[in-house]
Amino acid sequence: MSVGQTKLSIRLLLEKRAQFFERVRSFFSTKKVLEVDTPVLVSFPPNDANIQIMKVLTSLGDRYLTSSPEYLMKRLLSEGSGDIFQLSHVYRDEPSSTIHSPFFMMLEWYRLSFSIDQLENEVLELIQEVGIERNIHRKSYRDRFKEATGLDPLPVEKSQLQALLENRVHQIENLSFEEMIDAAFVLFVEPTMKKDIHVISTFLPHQAALAKIRGDDALRFEIYVDGVEIANGYEELSDPVEIRKRFDLWNRQHKTPLNVDPRFLDALPSLPPASGVAVGADRLFMLQQKKENISSILPFDFSAS
Repeated sequence: MSVGQTKLSIRLLLEKRAQFFERVRSFFSTKKVLEVDTPVLVSFPPNDANIQIMKVLTSLGDRYLTSSPEYLMKRLLSEGSGDIFQLSHVYRDEPSSTIHSPFFMMLEWYRLSFSIDQLENEVLELIQEVGIERNIHRKSYRDRFKEATGLDPLPVEKSQLQALLENRVHQIENLSFEEMIDAAFVLFVEPTMKKDIHVISTFLPHQAALAKIRGDDALRFEIYVDGVEIANGYEELSDPVEIRKRFDLWNRQHKTPLNVDPRFLDALPSLPPASGVAVGADRLFMLQQKKENISSILPFDFSAS
């Protein structure tokens, strides 16, 4: 490829990315949702049992590249920011794949007094706004699991999961109940969502993360487009005692316990009723461009940076 062709190729990519982000910003502008920005390098690590964080040694001591602007945005909400959104680079110490880069652009937003259903609909509206049209299928995690495996994930026994996963998962005897549930979902449920838009409308209580729980349902949703997870949203929990319990539970799953930012916990009692969602902006752009590898829509992929 000649130098001229290389420049044209990168120019076209940059133009398309700029147009995509302009459409996203316009979407929120019309809804009077305010754009904010928060630091990428933070003093306290994000607490999530399923995310590997990147630590940075500085002259000020250990700092962390944020895996999500969630905690900082919730502090803004507690101080009266109103509805807000952010496009930000986030970092996760996880291997590259066709749909994942260790650093990527995340779109996160929070809507005051929105129910989880209202926020689901707004995410679907955004997906349509950027030019992705698909049939939409809505079902709960529990219903999808039962249909795909024949097992109800709430009363299911560990022995039943072991039988289901036998000869499919290496060293299954070393997995926890929750890990078996996750493995069954990946093996049996995810293949049923390879086409169209699939909304998982509620989750199991142990999968609540920082979402509220009502009865047997965690008020959390995920959205997949053509088999790619795009969005993860919660009706936000604001009880600092309950959140501290969940952090303690996650910390027991880490080799090294993580300190919790006291400013985040202190802000929770002032957090207004809200629902929030994180969207993989690069994944959404990849789907809009009808590409199959995320590196093809990144100006700098992980190996080239």
